[in-house]
Amino acid sequence: MDAEHQIGPEVDDPALLAVPMKTVSVVSRAGGSTARRLAELGMDRPGARVYLGPSSVAWLQIPREPWTVLERGDILRIVGAPDDVERAAQLAGFVERDLAPHDLTFLAAGICAGICSGW
Repeated sequence: MDAEHQIGPEVDDPALLAVPMKTVSVVSRAGGSTARRLAELGMDRPGARVYLGPSSVAWLQIPREPWTVLERGDILRIVGAPDDVERAAQLAGFVERDLAPHDLTFLAAGICAGICSGW
């Protein structure tokens, strides 16, 4: 690369690179008279610190265009800084919590309780 196109030396600073990121699935509450367009959520404006990832309704992908109208039940994938993601999620709907890690714990506890009780 030419010297005239370089911005400066590369910086290896763990504190700068350790930006916390969060990814959530948000279920849209919009629909009917409360339908909103993606542009109304403000995720595409300059300075927004969240990114809209692949979103879907059932198995179909939702286009990530400003004119796309959100319907009730649409699932949005939002990525960004934890506080910003939570704010964006509240505008769009509610966060769908991932229950998969907890299911195995309860299943194992139930099996152990059944074995210990003699069932």
